[in-house]
This record gives sequence, structure tokens and C-alpha cells, in this order.
Amino acid sequence: MKNAGCLLLLFPLFTLFSFQCYKEDPDVYYVKYIADGKSTIQQANPNGLKIFINDENAGVKEFIRSNRGENEFTIGPVRKGFISRVAILNICPPLDCYIRPFLQIQISQNDGPFIIKKELITTQYTNDAAIDFIID
Repeated sequence: MKNAGCLLLLFPLFTLFSFQCYKEDPDVYYVKYIADGKSTIQQANPNGLKIFINDENAGVKEFIRSNRGENEFTIGPVRKGFISRVAILNICPPLDCYIRPFLQIQISQNDGPFIIKKELITTQYTNDAAIDFIID
């Protein structure tokens, strides 16, 4: 019977230490997406670019914006393992405009500064582009 009493006293301590070992990662992250079609002034179109971003709810948000000028979106909080992705699609009528994509993913950990984690800068004309980054 004495052994059972000792076990009953040790059980709460064992449980407490077990939870400490399996504690969830307390870090939280915020993601900033930047997208620009980098079209020329002559080809600027206020509805010429479709932008897709992964959001904090495991969904994809879609925006229609100008194909010239930076578009910035911040989402969060998210946890480790989150797949951040930004993609753009040229939606100008054929031969009306061209894009030279600039894409960037920045991450902030625990309210720290945003740090560039992935970037695409091109001088080549294209109709689409995408980048992604997994927070690990």
C-alpha cells in the first residue's frame, strides 16, 4: 500500500513534466506579401493584375489590382509549417500590357521586424509568376 501512495504523489509531477515536454511552439508569425506587375506607364491598367495569396485560414484570397505599383498584404498570426504563397496573373486584354513581376514574402516572428525570406525580381516579360516559403 505504501508504494501505491508514492505513485499517487508522483503522478501529478510526472503529468506536469510530460506537458512541459509536449508544449506547443509559442512562436507566432506574420506574413507580408508584396506584388507588383512593374508595367510601363503606357501599359498601366488599374485592373490589369490578379493577385493570389495564402491566408491564415488555409485559404487563398484573390485581389484585382493595378499592374503598376506595389500591392502589400499582411496576414497572421500563423504557426510553423505555414506555407506562404503569392502569385500574380496578367489579366490585361491580349497585347494591351505586359508585366515584369516583382514578388516578395517577408516574415515577422513574435512581433519582430519583417525579414525578406523569398523574392522574385525579373526583367523578362511574362503573364504569371509565383513564389512560396514554408515557415520552419
